[in-house]
Amino acid sequence: MARSLRKQSPEEVIRQVELIALEFMKSKAVEGTLLQVEPDPLLLDELEGSHNVHWIATFTSTSLRVDLRAKRASFTEMALNAGHLWSANYGDELDLMAALPWAPIELSGTGVLRCIFLMMRAGTGYRKFLRLFPTVRCEPLEPFYICRKVTGALTFPVAKDLLFNHGWHGANYGALLVLLAPKPEYLPLLVDAAPQWMHADRAIELAMVACGGYSPLAPDLRESHAHCISVREMLDELPFVALPLRPPLTECMYREYKKEREAIRVLYRTQGLDAVKDAMKTGFMGYVSLRHTAWIEQGCPAPPAVDPEAPASSEPGRRELRQGKWPWRFW
Repeated sequence: MARSLRKQSPEEVIRQVELIALEFMKSKAVEGTLLQVEPDPLLLDELEGSHNVHWIATFTSTSLRVDLRAKRASFTEMALNAGHLWSANYGDELDLMAALPWAPIELSGTGVLRCIFLMMRAGTGYRKFLRLFPTVRCEPLEPFYICRKVTGALTFPVAKDLLFNHGWHGANYGALLVLLAPKPEYLPLLVDAAPQWMHADRAIELAMVACGGYSPLAPDLRESHAHCISVREMLDELPFVALPLRPPLTECMYREYKKEREAIRVLYRTQGLDAVKDAMKTGFMGYVSLRHTAWIEQGCPAPPAVDPEAPASSEPGRRELRQGKWPWRFW
């Protein structure tokens, strides 16, 4: 296989990827239209001759990973709908997850049960200080302060993004936020997400019950369910503050971003790094490079105005628009 792959032209390799992906989709009876194929960005260094071995095939209903050596395809962790635009700025959602005091692996599987238990134990021992916030802050209650703040950003679209578009890491974080601030409207999302993420099954099951689902709880989750109720009651003693997020990527914003990026590239090549530093803090480039906390501190400014009728120098990639990702590599 390696020898034949080396001898193929780029067009033949792409056709082979498409055929493997289409055969896999047909065998699994999954509906969808093939949008594009591209080398897997995480495995660009594995080559046979000049050809990439690992590819991503994007359909309207899901994405597949294709291994040309093994001549097989498999579902990726991230299933995306074609044309999907994020409900909020991609970087803000990452900051939202990073603000929580647990790493993804700590919430995986039964790990979420321990996190909830530790919150319940700390809240029970220091509950009298909850009502004194923000005048008095107690270090063991820090997870309560953080979770109360982060749940202020939770809406139906944000919950959908976290549960479906950030892999199993985001599914765990999304299920935890829904568990701490449940609403019946989140239940259909959890039902759809449950079979997709085996590493987030415990958090999703607890969140489903919290949102009004009536599926019987596994015996090992009943105690954790009681702990969750106690944690939510304690969280309700803290003041609720809505946490805004920046708007998501649009085609117009992306075009403006690319224009400024090209101008900064030219400035960097002609005048050096010192001339670029100030330019990167202004305009659209400065807006998108702000961290979420800095954007809040500046009073949540609106994005710079863009001309929706301005012609694009080149069309943005489908995958970038669909995922709503900002390209952070400038040079």
